[in-house]
Amino acid sequence: MQQHQPAKRSVLVGLVGAGIQASRSPRLHEREGAEQGLGYEYRLIDLDVLGVDGRALPGILADAQRAKPLPRLLRA
Repeated sequence: MQQHQPAKRSVLVGLVGAGIQASRSPRLHEREGAEQGLGYEYRLIDLDVLGVDGRALPGILADAQRAKPLPRLLRA
């Protein structure tokens, strides 16, 4: 008889900044999330990669608050 597995909780977090591509935070957080049984996804939103400056931040944060998909902005 198969045992029912509880649904895996998922968490999506991100780091917004400039020049953050070398950040090790995503790997560290995702590894710890997996250890805790979470589907943990940590994304970088790098202003330098996007070619924008801090003036874009209010729009980026507003989109995140609305949980609007930002495939162009969010990099795994």
